[in-house]
Amino acid sequence: MVIESRGFELDQFYFPPFDLKEGELLNLYVHSGGHFFDLESKLVDIFSGKEKVPQVTIYQPMHFVENFYEFRYRRFLLPVTVSGFLKKAANPEQISRITSAGGFDIKPNTPLIALSNYERRLIALLAASSRSENLIFDLVGIDPVNAISFLERMKKMTAEGASAILINNFGDDNEKSYCDKNVEIEIKEVTSS
Repeated sequence: MVIESRGFELDQFYFPPFDLKEGELLNLYVHSGGHFFDLESKLVDIFSGKEKVPQVTIYQPMHFVENFYEFRYRRFLLPVTVSGFLKKAANPEQISRITSAGGFDIKPNTPLIALSNYERRLIALLAASSRSENLIFDLVGIDPVNAISFLERMKKMTAEGASAILINNFGDDNEKSYCDKNVEIEIKEVTSS
């Protein structure tokens, strides 16, 4: 068991009971809208064990696969390279495994900003998986075709024992089919007084 939730409320949302076991991929559908990034940040804090919610038991903390962002001035003056990012974000003992397991041919001195968003997310996923087998991720900024490839990679990782939560803001049935469990949050009615 990685996470067990007995159902909890967060802002105007209700999360029904669910659990996540080793080797499972959970789709947590939070609906699209302006609330997504704020809600995602709060969920990451809860599932990583940084913030305590009495109805959620964390047996093994999770690690978020960060979206890579580089400030504009840095992009021109001193862009972050693939090897520089891996030295900072990955477990140093796992870097050789990461570079060989990528399944794509990217040179270490390539600036990350020169890669597609999908390739940057793959590198971030491999770096995060070097630190933890329990991952939280989203598909923001990845086109639909590469989103499926990303989910296939996650499914392969969960088949090898990893656990993952997809914080999803699209209710696509195709994405749901790759997940072992699908949980949809409920939006509470807001009453005006």
